[in-house]
Amino acid sequence: MTYTKKIATAIATGAVLLSSVAPAFAAGTTTIQVTGNGRDSDSTAAVQQSNTTTVTQTNTATVNNNTTVNSNTGGNKASDNL
Repeated sequence: MTYTKKIATAIATGAVLLSSVAPAFAAGTTTIQVTGNGRDSDSTAAVQQSNTTTVTQTNTATVNNNTTVNSNTGGNKASDNL
């Protein structure tokens, strides 16, 4: 795997992990404050949250195998070997 592909894979993995934990962190930053209430008053608060995550992944692989075989007998000779 090339260095560029490793970096791209790490970024994509980090993005998926971050998107899965981001709602938990965002929930801590939401503040609901009810003011102007007093005796015999009714207070209502409503919160809506929506999260959408889209992940697109494309993989392509090209494999080339080149094999070269050479042999050398070392110059051995046989003469009248029956």
